[in-house]
Amino acid sequence: MKTFAPVALAVAALCSACSTVGPDYQTPSVATDAPATYAKRHAGSPLLAAPSPADAAALPADPWGALGGDTLKALQQRARERNADIAGAALQLALARMQRDVAASRAGPTLGVSGGVDRRRQSLTDPSTRILEIFPPAAQQQALDILGAPYTLYQAGFDASWELDLWGRVRRSVEAAEADDAAAAALLADVRSSIDAEVARAWLDLGAARQQIAVLQRQQASAAELLDLLAARQRHGLADASPALRQRSVTDDLAARLPPLLEAEAGAWRRIELLCGDMPGGLAQQLGRPARAAAPAPWPALALGLPSTLATRRPDIAAAAARLHAATASVGVAVADLYPRVMLGAGYGSVSVGSSNFATGASQQWWFGAHVDLPLFDGGRRRAAVTQRELQAQQAAVAFRQTVVSAWHDVDAAVARYEAERRRGDELQRRLAASDEAFALARVRFQRGLSDETPLLETERTRLEAEREALASQAQQGLALVAVYKALRVDGG
Repeated sequence: MKTFAPVALAVAALCSACSTVGPDYQTPSVATDAPATYAKRHAGSPLLAAPSPADAAALPADPWGALGGDTLKALQQRARERNADIAGAALQLALARMQRDVAASRAGPTLGVSGGVDRRRQSLTDPSTRILEIFPPAAQQQALDILGAPYTLYQAGFDASWELDLWGRVRRSVEAAEADDAAAAALLADVRSSIDAEVARAWLDLGAARQQIAVLQRQQASAAELLDLLAARQRHGLADASPALRQRSVTDDLAARLPPLLEAEAGAWRRIELLCGDMPGGLAQQLGRPARAAAPAPWPALALGLPSTLATRRPDIAAAAARLHAATASVGVAVADLYPRVMLGAGYGSVSVGSSNFATGASQQWWFGAHVDLPLFDGGRRRAAVTQRELQAQQAAVAFRQTVVSAWHDVDAAVARYEAERRRGDELQRRLAASDEAFALARVRFQRGLSDETPLLETERTRLEAEREALASQAQQGLALVAVYKALRVDGG
């Protein structure tokens, strides 16, 4: 105990002087250059900026449910459970958490127990036997007989070691590992959000293709009816064959448009199955039924004036910040390697030739002490490692900045696209309504014999074109809304 007291006092003095070297992480600002009135800043025409909250509808509490109903949410949930990208991100998170546990384990002491029983015989020509030459020949032979006799060695022991984290090397390692864990968790959330958006995109493409097929079938029926009417006028000598031939060309054109629409439907179907991890045809029960046409979603109110809102929604920003945190902590690990390492150790055990004396005090042994490790010369390797980690931290800071800027541009682009398509859709709906009225009027005039078939054919073609463009615009509005949700990283729950 008298010997141990100075060591204990020295250890206490070292622990009191403990410090964590290296830079401390500072949470970066998400809105470095974005003012509080960011909503007034927009790339391009102000007409395509997000509307004011007073003129906008609130973001639905269940965005994906409002967009595609329970069927879409069920498909998204299936994709979350079976998608390979999500599974890979989840495994990466599990790996990061195991690495965090490994780093944290270095903060405590290492304990071990050992034991064994060996049957041995010592070599009589071992260099250590040369010491016997100082004895008379008779004594030498007697000693060799003893040394050459086989014996059983019993040994058991307990040892412990603990590296004093004087400079925070272990603490910085744990800090970096926890930041890597946070980055992996954010990456998993980002992948899930992206897969949700991709499933919604494919779902809308499937519904749009089926809507276009349904409209095309109605157009084919209308065109066939008009063809029959023109053929009847030709048979009664009221017109020549030209109008019927032109209408036949229209019906053939409509028939030629069906195969591409069927292929688009099958392509969207396959994309959903691939995202859900199913083989072709595996979702026939869920996707085989005709999709209900989704009503146009209300314009969501985007809180672009609050940069912190975007930061909480975007897991890629959180992942970039966590990577910056890990890089900053790694600088501290490299700096701590410049300082000496102090290791405390202790051991206790028993070693005996034969079992009779194994438990006696004469067979017991123990030790304790401290060891210091400080390389004096390494060619500048450790200093270079510090500079390398500092440059990596600077790279992480640049990457974080670029992630934030890209996030704002993603939102701005998605908003502009949605607003442009919404305005275009309003105009196309008005054009379609006018075309319907013109076609109805032309049809009545034709049936009453007040005009020939030319105005009817022209208004029919105009109405069909307006209907196709309006339908395509409605589908594009849905896809643009999905892009807005993706830019905001809407969580499907």
